[in-house]
Amino acid sequence: YLMFKKSNLHWLLLLSGAMLPTSVYSTSSDAYLNFGIGLQNFGYKEFDTQNVLLDREDGLLPGLVMEFGKNWQSVSLALRFERFDGPVNYDGQTQAGTALVTKTDERITTVETQLRFKLKQFPQHDVMLIAGLGYREWRRNIRATNTTSRLFEVYRWNYLSLGGAATLWRRGQWSGGIDVRWLRPVRPNISVNVIGFDEINLDLKPRNSARVSFPFHMGTMAGQSWMLTPYWESWYFERSEEKRLTMEGMPSAFVVSEPRSETNILGITLSVQLAL
Repeated sequence: YLMFKKSNLHWLLLLSGAMLPTSVYSTSSDAYLNFGIGLQNFGYKEFDTQNVLLDREDGLLPGLVMEFGKNWQSVSLALRFERFDGPVNYDGQTQAGTALVTKTDERITTVETQLRFKLKQFPQHDVMLIAGLGYREWRRNIRATNTTSRLFEVYRWNYLSLGGAATLWRRGQWSGGIDVRWLRPVRPNISVNVIGFDEINLDLKPRNSARVSFPFHMGTMAGQSWMLTPYWESWYFERSEEKRLTMEGMPSAFVVSEPRSETNILGITLSVQLAL
């Protein structure tokens, strides 16, 4: 949702409108490959300066997940990838304040490198400290209607990830645990394509975000195991600074900003892990 103003009048344009699923970490194989499918209940909201809801997007997004890892005695390294995409429902308003319902095509891609340090003081719980560096790209295409034009945005940011994981219970070949992360976006940015204007880039103001997952592991034959991982993930951004739109390089009378936003995701993944 972009916020416009001309002179002293505020205009509202149609809403321009992870974290990676956690697997149970392998410690029995030097190298492994993990791949699977996932489903997210995606929820996104934007608010004005008075914390009044401007618009929201809600829907289910299917996706694919993959991870390649290498284990040593007390340290492991993992490279992880995910992609979720599909249409969701958009419920917002036009610049004139008229209620608007349409669809938004989402595509969310995340890549992350993780270092995991196993604490030998708690061998029965496989306690690990986790540090990660990731990149996230979120493409949003708000579809045109009979009265509004299409609006396309791309959000991009690097992020830091710090936290820990532990196994809470074991029973035969089954085990279950918890993974808690603090997420911090680094230099988040959004590029916006508004019909009739040049593409514009806005710097977003990051806030602390988080992710909690509950991985369940079932061992089968040697070198193979299955993981089921429900999780909750959130991303928060403050309102951006205002920036003037241009038309073929010439300044226009319109100024644009990105509102404060909240993304909350409930998801689940099912994956298989193979020893290499």
